[in-house]
Amino acid sequence: MIDSHCHLTSFDDLDNVIARAKNAKVSKIVTIGTELNDFEKMNVINSEFSEFVDVVVGVHPDNCLSISLKDIEEYFKKIDIKNIIGIGEIGLDYKNNPNEVIKKKQKEFFEIQLSFASDNNLPVCIHMRESSDDILDILRNFSNIRGVFHCFSENKQFAKKALDIGFFISFSGIVTFKNAKAVQESAVYVPLNRMLFETDAPYLAPTPHRGKRNEPAYVSLVYDFVSNLKDISKEDLVNKIYENFKSLFFS
Repeated sequence: MIDSHCHLTSFDDLDNVIARAKNAKVSKIVTIGTELNDFEKMNVINSEFSEFVDVVVGVHPDNCLSISLKDIEEYFKKIDIKNIIGIGEIGLDYKNNPNEVIKKKQKEFFEIQLSFASDNNLPVCIHMRESSDDILDILRNFSNIRGVFHCFSENKQFAKKALDIGFFISFSGIVTFKNAKAVQESAVYVPLNRMLFETDAPYLAPTPHRGKRNEPAYVSLVYDFVSNLKDISKEDLVNKIYENFKSLFFS
């Protein structure tokens, strides 16, 4: 099993978190960046758990206000792409109804990171909140980009649009929530060869741990839930998601 999106820099008991993930038969964890200083921290983690942890770097839209475009350009110049497998999490977040100035800056940061990914043939991990139209408009300008919409919380109508532009869709513990009917319908709709699973740990722990700290071991519960939802054996689902992971990040 693969946890394709979590934030290992958030854990101060990482050895125990990794040990529990291995005991739960998780075979790979992807740790995701959200701000400039994450890369050094994730490199340390990757060097210690190199066979088990992969690294994706990027600046989250909520963090773009505290840095300049020059900062991020210099940041990417220093990154050795041999040490990363993708760019993320990047995107647009309009949840708190930002003004047009903030939206403009988020878009600029999104586009510059998409350009870096495109130039270096790296997939992207997309963060999206109440910004689906603008996200799709921008992505359509990058015809060669590939990637995944992480922590999917949309309906199947948007899932179709994401699939139509060639993206994968990653389901988190949200899919296990009792009130997440639209997400569950999306999980039924999305074909097996376009799915990934994640925890987004330490956030969004799946049922029955909802409201507690999440961690990569719990990705097994997402696999369990979707295997029942799609009427497929867990073993077959694990194998299929592993193929999808390789296809997206290593093709």
